[in-house]
Amino acid sequence: DDAKCIDWSDDSSFFAVGSRDMSCRIYSLFPIEGFHYVNLLGHRSSVVACFFKHQGLDLYTVSKDGAVIVWKSNMTLEQVKDYLSSLPKKKGKKETYEDMEIVDKSLKDEEEKEEEEEEEEKEKEEEGVTVDAGNDDDVTDDETKQPLLKRSRPMNIIIWTKVAKYLYSQERARVTSVVMHKQSNLLVTGFNNGTFTLHEMPDFNPIHSLSISEYRINSVAVNNTGEWLAFGSSSLGQLLVWEWQSETYILKQQGHLYDMNVMCYSPDGQLIVTGGDDGKVKL
Repeated sequence: DDAKCIDWSDDSSFFAVGSRDMSCRIYSLFPIEGFHYVNLLGHRSSVVACFFKHQGLDLYTVSKDGAVIVWKSNMTLEQVKDYLSSLPKKKGKKETYEDMEIVDKSLKDEEEKEEEEEEEEKEKEEEGVTVDAGNDDDVTDDETKQPLLKRSRPMNIIIWTKVAKYLYSQERARVTSVVMHKQSNLLVTGFNNGTFTLHEMPDFNPIHSLSISEYRINSVAVNNTGEWLAFGSSSLGQLLVWEWQSETYILKQQGHLYDMNVMCYSPDGQLIVTGGDDGKVKL
């Protein structure tokens, strides 16, 4: 489905992809023995943002309907590094993501076939037809008459578990932009009603909330220190910079003739660049 957001782990070994199908998948940069990509489910709307924790593999996902889920990993980056160094080096062809996709597709087809058979059995039972309730453990090989093990998905050495789910207290508002300052665990969220919120993760502690416009906030950026928050409204072509600790405006400027859609701080946090549908880039 359509990918809505992407984020990398700090060591660039894993990346997460949030999609419109309400899921978030985690991949490794290179195929890892014992690791198959993970599909995280739990949202009821499109996943619009995903962030790895600073120097870790814990993950935060945000959906359009205003839900935030915290995913806990059973391994740290250091543990993954130690695991990779302990693996014996193999010769020959390495497993590729194409091979993994083929295996995943065949397993998915088998699961769908099993679900269809179960539905047919239920329909027959409802109609009063006697069905032979076979046991999967009784399936045997025709030649050896030995039980066959049911094929299953590869076991992952890294597992993500949902440990918390939070909801924004914004009635009938939709999330339109999200950014996270990982060093300070600050989550900044903009909504279509012109309101933004500031939370501290992973406990989702509310720090600040303010309505800055009647129009939707299309883009959000944070400087390198996490002190200055920049918001862009495409409807007004307006840029607003807010210092949340002192609760003061640093800059409020309307410079684009048409929609301002993107913005980004320079690495030193002294400059901010904006781009809009008027074909202009401004510093």
